[in-house]
Amino acid sequence: MGGASASGGVRCVEYVAVEMSDAESTKTVNLTKGQDYTQCVIWGYQALAVDWTQSPVGNEHCAGGYIIDNSGTAAVKFTRGTHVDARSWYAMVVEFAPGVKIQSGVFNSQAGVTNLDTTIDAVDLAKTFVLPAVGYAGTDSEGNDQNFLCYLTSTTNVRCQRQGGIDDGNIKGTVCVIEDTNGDYFYVQSVTESIPAALQDNDFTITSIDPAASNLFYTVTTDQQNGAESLHSSIGKIHDATTVRFTRAGIVLGYILTASYFVVTWKDGTAVQRGSYNVTSAATAELISNDYSLGTPVSETASVAHFTQVNNLALSANEGNADGHIESTGTIDFGLSLI
Repeated sequence: MGGASASGGVRCVEYVAVEMSDAESTKTVNLTKGQDYTQCVIWGYQALAVDWTQSPVGNEHCAGGYIIDNSGTAAVKFTRGTHVDARSWYAMVVEFAPGVKIQSGVFNSQAGVTNLDTTIDAVDLAKTFVLPAVGYAGTDSEGNDQNFLCYLTSTTNVRCQRQGGIDDGNIKGTVCVIEDTNGDYFYVQSVTESIPAALQDNDFTITSIDPAASNLFYTVTTDQQNGAESLHSSIGKIHDATTVRFTRAGIVLGYILTASYFVVTWKDGTAVQRGSYNVTSAATAELISNDYSLGTPVSETASVAHFTQVNNLALSANEGNADGHIESTGTIDFGLSLI
C-alpha cells in the first residue's frame, strides 16, 4: 500500500515521466511507492515537447495510458499509434483508499463510431464520477478529431461519445469510474448540457456546494469538425456555490457545444485551491514553463494538480499542449508547448 489514507480518500500521488524513442510505440514504467494497482488511476497526463519541428501533427503527441500489474508491481503503460518522432509524457498517478472503488478499462473507438458503451458494475450516481483520458491513433490533426464526451448513461453503463470528426481515424484511451462506496469522501452532481453557439459565457445551475471543497471534471465536444481549436473549445469552472460556468475560447460565434460534467464535493475536509493562469508565447517553436504559486502549501505526495487548458487562437491540435504538476509545496508548474 502507498500509505495511510489522506483527504479525499487519496493514499498517495506519484508523478511519472514516460519517454519513448522514435522507434517505440509502447512503454511501461513501474511505480515506486508500493501502490495497489487496483486502487490506482492516471489522473491526468500530457505530452512534453521533444522536437515539435518534426511532423508536428496531432497523432504524434497523443498516447493512451493505463495502469497495469507488471509482475507484482503497479506500473503505467503507454501506447501510441502512427508515429515517427520521439515523445515524452508526464503522468500523475493517484492511489485511492480501499473504500473508493475503481473500475477502469481501455476503449478503442473506430473511425465512424459515434457511441462506445461499456457495461460496469452498478454504481451510486450520487457517489460516482468518471475520469477519462484519450490518445489519438489516427493520421489527421483536425481539432475535433480527438474530442469526445464521457458520461454515465445509467448506473451500469459509461459512454464515450464522439460527435464531429468521427471519420478521421481511431481514438484510444482509458476511462476510470471512481465511486465512494461508503460515502465517506465525496458526493457528486453530474449533468450533460448543450452550450449555445451565440454565448461566450454559459451558466448552469447546480445544487448549492462549498466551492472551496469542490472540483469540476468535464469533457466538451461539438458535432462540427474544424482545425481551429477555439471554435470547439470551452473551459469550465465552478463560478460560485450554485453555478458552473463554461467560457468559450476567444471566438463567441463558434459551434454549438455539448458538455458533460461532474461536480465533486469532498466531505472529509479536503481543501481545493483554484485559479487561472494565462501563458503567451512568440510564434516560434519552444517549450516554456511558468509557476503558479499556491495560497497554502500542500503535500506533494498527497495532493493532486488538476488542470484544464484552452486556446483562444486558431491553433491546430498540438499547438498548445500543457502539463500541470506540483513541483514543490508552494507552486504548480504549467508547461506549455507551442509551435
